[in-house]
Amino acid sequence: MARRTPEQMADVAEARVRREKARLELESLKLRREATGVRRKLLSVHRAAERNRFTNDWTAPSTSADSAILPDLIRINARARQLVRDDSYAKSIVRSFRRNVIGTGITPSIDGKSYEKAWRKWARSKRAVDREQRRTFIQVQRWAMDELVTVGEGFVVRWIMGGGSPRLVLQCFESEQLDRYKLQERTTGNEVRGGIEVDTHGAPVAYHFYRRHPHEIRGMARPSPLMLESMRIPADMVCHIYDPERVRQSRGLSRLACVMRRIRDLSEYDATQLRVARAEASIGMMIKGTAMDEAGDPENPIELDGLSVAYLTDEEEMKPFIPSRPGREYEPFIRTQLRAIAAGVGISYEQIARDLGKTTYSGGRQGSIDDHREYEPLQQLIASDLCDPVFDDFVFVWSLQNPEQSADFFLRDQEDLEPTSWQGQGWEWVDPESQGAAVERKMRLGLTSRTREANSLGTSVTELDRERSEDGTLEIVRSLGKADGREAPAPDSPTTTEIHELEVAGAN
Repeated sequence: MARRTPEQMADVAEARVRREKARLELESLKLRREATGVRRKLLSVHRAAERNRFTNDWTAPSTSADSAILPDLIRINARARQLVRDDSYAKSIVRSFRRNVIGTGITPSIDGKSYEKAWRKWARSKRAVDREQRRTFIQVQRWAMDELVTVGEGFVVRWIMGGGSPRLVLQCFESEQLDRYKLQERTTGNEVRGGIEVDTHGAPVAYHFYRRHPHEIRGMARPSPLMLESMRIPADMVCHIYDPERVRQSRGLSRLACVMRRIRDLSEYDATQLRVARAEASIGMMIKGTAMDEAGDPENPIELDGLSVAYLTDEEEMKPFIPSRPGREYEPFIRTQLRAIAAGVGISYEQIARDLGKTTYSGGRQGSIDDHREYEPLQQLIASDLCDPVFDDFVFVWSLQNPEQSADFFLRDQEDLEPTSWQGQGWEWVDPESQGAAVERKMRLGLTSRTREANSLGTSVTELDRERSEDGTLEIVRSLGKADGREAPAPDSPTTTEIHELEVAGAN
């Protein structure tokens, strides 16, 4: 047997190495396949986590609240404002929230307080309330509600101006006025997220606003937004009205965000239907074999009002285009899309379309109840984020202006002061006859009170009693009750326990 040369031995060793490497790669491939199978089995426990050819286009990145909102905020807000500006349904959504949440205003229950007259005078004065001198306090509430629905947030800065005679002035800022280019505050070292300076826990420390809108008429020319200098306003002076949905969410998101595409597609669909209808209406006639002049125009043209006439030679042939439309499916499609939009923004279809013709009494009543449950938390949000801070600052300024009437304000611990209750415009009864009888029965059973029922109607017991005593309403009600054999209910109805005691005493 011939001895192998060193070259042959090297070739044999190299072949062994290749075989071993191939074996290891095969084992590694088997292990990867097994691991992939295990992962698929784990993911397939929930169908929502399946990964297959039906879900390959489902992109769902895992992000925090700010990383999901801030990069898209500029485009979302611009599109939301364009829809509210140009689309009737988007405008109807904003107006629905404004008239139901704010309406005639959210007012404090301060009857008999020493500063009641001063507050009412200040809240109704545009020159006193608004730094732009364009809005009363109720108009500021309406503006904040519009911003909350359109772009998801509104900002109101409370300035206490004047040295010897301080006064409270409000200034409204749009979300676009926040300095989104600043990432860190040099003096404090805090992180700045979308113009809001936050501490390590995510709590707002300050807000960085441009003094004017970066894209207004003069701001678009020069200076550019990158050249503008923002001002730092402490968070204690700013009312940031928004509804955070996630933890460490610094900015608000438009309520229209989840339905923007649907609203725009619906608008485009409607415009397409109009174009098709106009095309159908413009169909005229085709005339073949008409004599033409040297320029190629018909010698004896026919004119039809609003219609087109095509002239063809003997060699030409035209096949007309007849547009097709969904016909009777148009209205059902619109209604279906509007119901989906209404569900996305949280109100009923009737509120958006203003269509009450086919609504039954029970359906309308249930829709009204659901709408009220959507509006009432927003009333509380406006009251806590806007009304309370403004009112507290007003009382403080008024106390400085009237020290002889407000000594107890500075002597007492501020934490012991009773919080101010705010009253919205209330809700009218759908069926006054049956609802009134139901309220009366609940009062006799001790399940409700005059205060609660008066608040639900947008007024107070004190105001009602004062008005009844001034215009003689109670005497009129009593005289009407005697005429038809009924008695007016007593202001203070007995509770269920008292009724039971009276029944037991009568039986004995």
